Amino acid sequence: MMDYNVSPDRAWPAEDEQTSERGWTPPSLLVLGLVTLAIVMIGLMTLSVASAPFTDLLPITRASASVAPHAAPTGRTLAQEHQAAFDMPPGYAIAIVSEATLTGLRSYMLTGDNEFRAGWTKTAAQLRGEVSRLRDASSGWSDGKRLRHLVRFEKQVAGMLDEQDVIAALVGSPNRFPGVRLYNEDVAPQLAHAEALCATLLATLLERPTEMNAATIDALARQRAALRRVSEDLTKFIQLGTSVSRSDMAGRVVEMEEIATVLNGELRHLPPADADAARQLHAAVGAMTGPLDKIMALRTAPQWDYAGFVFDEKVLPRYRDVLAELKQLD
Repeated sequence: MMDYNVSPDRAWPAEDEQTSERGWTPPSLLVLGLVTLAIVMIGLMTLSVASAPFTDLLPITRASASVAPHAAPTGRTLAQEHQAAFDMPPGYAIAIVSEATLTGLRSYMLTGDNEFRAGWTKTAAQLRGEVSRLRDASSGWSDGKRLRHLVRFEKQVAGMLDEQDVIAALVGSPNRFPGVRLYNEDVAPQLAHAEALCATLLATLLERPTEMNAATIDALARQRAALRRVSEDLTKFIQLGTSVSRSDMAGRVVEMEEIATVLNGELRHLPPADADAARQLHAAVGAMTGPLDKIMALRTAPQWDYAGFVFDEKVLPRYRDVLAELKQLD
């Protein structure tokens, strides 16, 4: 680490020596003082950031990411638990590398950059190596209690790394956002199919409007508008979560279902081919409702980003347990 301190023994040249042969005139003492102060302040900020632990530097919530430090079971923050762990010389490297796995994994989660994945993979391997060295060192221990804590510690580390493996596999996978996967696989195709059927039916009936199909035409026009509203609002709901409320989204879905039911009751006034298209429209709307309910429930739940959920609910508790058991090995 660069030393930003100014030596108190250093003296400036005498006034008549301050001009060199090249005619250089040193800056005023005020300017020098300001420059020195700026360097010291930059150094202090650098040291502050460099020494700040993972839980103070990175958000450990999902992608929206406003952070509060997670409280450890003792009431202290994880950062304080981390600093306490550093007081133990035998566990110093393990505490450092344990936190580094979290930093690397979280960076990979936020960016999807494979360089961060490579860094996480390397630190995870280093952690396994440190645990193995600790196991080797335990052959000389004479304290049975420490040996029992070592067994628990190894299980906690293995469990934490297993959960980290789950997260790494989720990044870039459709399974990371189950609500989005539901939309892509179960809703979007049915929604497009329903809109196409609705447009075709409406165009066909408008070519030969009669008193008998007037109600059907009206219902189809309302269904076309309802499908468009569902499509537009659902996109906002999935992308932003707050642009459209869950209750408003649910109202759109109910409206779409009610119109589909009305259309289904008008089948007797339609020619066979049109009646068959109306049945397909009713089925497409019905096929969407279940997945839409699940999407709306997931969007406001921690499991929306399942990788973030596993990180918060499984990896971080394991990390706390790792630090707690590590302290018992001192």
